[in-house]
Amino acid sequence: MANTQHSDETNIFIGGQLAAKHSRLTSWEISQYLIELGRPATAKEVAQGLRERYPQYNSTVSEIYLRMSSIAKSHNSDCRVDDSVRPRTFHLTRLDDEFFKRCRNPERIDPERRKVMLMTEEEKERAESRIPRLALKIMAESARRRLASG
Repeated sequence: MANTQHSDETNIFIGGQLAAKHSRLTSWEISQYLIELGRPATAKEVAQGLRERYPQYNSTVSEIYLRMSSIAKSHNSDCRVDDSVRPRTFHLTRLDDEFFKRCRNPERIDPERRKVMLMTEEEKERAESRIPRLALKIMAESARRRLASG
């Protein structure tokens, strides 16, 4: 069987299989992973986690560190870099759409994850505290009913 290769507007097909147009991790995958991680992380930790999540992409720790540094320096991100420890740790909490304004592959961006990336810390806290508030409300109502019934 011949190894045929063709492409449409957004994908490359090799031998009938869908293949990515790139082989390196992008800032999108790195920032998405950092936000989901929700804690400070080193480039080595991020590289290891991304290798597990995206085994099809090849990126070195130094490439990931450079992308993390550019994300941190951007005025479109809320990223804390801890220079007091070595290796440096990065804690990304928010990233604006403007950072990806020139994104060449917008179909790779999952709309649900994109919404979470654009939330402020206050909005994230509000969303996370919604369930505990509901549980507290239910418990208070049941306590009031128990007291009222005798």
